[in-house]
Amino acid sequence: METTAKAAENHAAIVLQNLTFTYPEREQLVLRDVSLTVNTGEFVVLCGPSGCGKTTLLRQLKPTLALHGRLSGEILFEGKPLRKLSQRDAASKIGFVLQSPENQIVTDKVWHELAFACEVLAAAVALSWGRGNPEWTVQVAPSNRKLSKRSIAAAAMILLAIPLTIYVGIYFFGDRKYYFISLLIILESMLPFALIFESRKPQARELVNIAVLCAIGVAGRVAFFMLPQFKPVVAVVIIAGVAFGGEAGFLVGAVTGFVSNMFFGQGPLTPWQMFAFGIIGFLAGILFRKGLLLRSRTALCIYGGLTTFLIYGGIMNPASMLTSQPNLTWEMLWPYYLQGIPFDLVHALATVVFLYIAAEPMLEKLDRIKVKYGLVE
Repeated sequence: METTAKAAENHAAIVLQNLTFTYPEREQLVLRDVSLTVNTGEFVVLCGPSGCGKTTLLRQLKPTLALHGRLSGEILFEGKPLRKLSQRDAASKIGFVLQSPENQIVTDKVWHELAFACEVLAAAVALSWGRGNPEWTVQVAPSNRKLSKRSIAAAAMILLAIPLTIYVGIYFFGDRKYYFISLLIILESMLPFALIFESRKPQARELVNIAVLCAIGVAGRVAFFMLPQFKPVVAVVIIAGVAFGGEAGFLVGAVTGFVSNMFFGQGPLTPWQMFAFGIIGFLAGILFRKGLLLRSRTALCIYGGLTTFLIYGGIMNPASMLTSQPNLTWEMLWPYYLQGIPFDLVHALATVVFLYIAAEPMLEKLDRIKVKYGLVE
């Protein structure tokens, strides 16, 4: 406490008090009772022979680069314990150049590298917009809620063209051309993206994140094959819609449904699954953009659970009847819904669980990627 008060009084930038450090599973001390004060405005050179602990000491001053091991003592930054410093303050106030700077470069061009730190800090401000007012936390700003041409075109395609495609597949192709219908759905869901690139060529980095999300959805569905209906696909689709827009959410859902069925088996239900997965991601993106869906863990879990049970179950239960019964009657519909309730509840529970675990960290990482590379949304 005395050191803290003294540091604040003397405006010390950094104070090390009896700092001792040992690497894991080793007894030899790398740092032993190191005490040091660096005042604001001072230029300090730390010198010594190779292996004496200079880098180890300096990396303890940058929390994100601190080496793992047993650490004792105290590090104060601007009079406060360094361990209590927020990530934003640590990023904006403490810089670090590695011994081999080429290993620290993360972008392709010099000016991109210089702007990267500012972009990340600006993103942190944008993500915490309205943090003082819980009603607006993690929500799109009112001035940015207008739907783009791409979203409007996607809505027309998803709500009109794709259902018509499924109808044609059932009544004109006898529900046997499901590969063809599935590919048509994927192509139709990709058309809105052409609006983005009507005046320029797309870059791989603008599309690779959607491809990665599709791969995560497929891998997640396959990984949980032993648990019927307990799959993370809807959670991934919702995350894609919130992060990159409704049309991206639909595309991730459609592609995930098609590709994952290469493992589970293609069939007449494949186009229906693609549409059911996709429409949930599309609605998530649209509702988030319009400010009707908060990007909080609670809101996403509620949305995911309800839409999985009501929309996915509401589509797939009658689809099972349509693809398996030659002579249809209204009386046949209710047994299919009733039989599907246990499966829909398990599916909804799985969506809630995966969103609770993965939504916040995945969205945070996707935001950083969008800011870093200026990705489309």
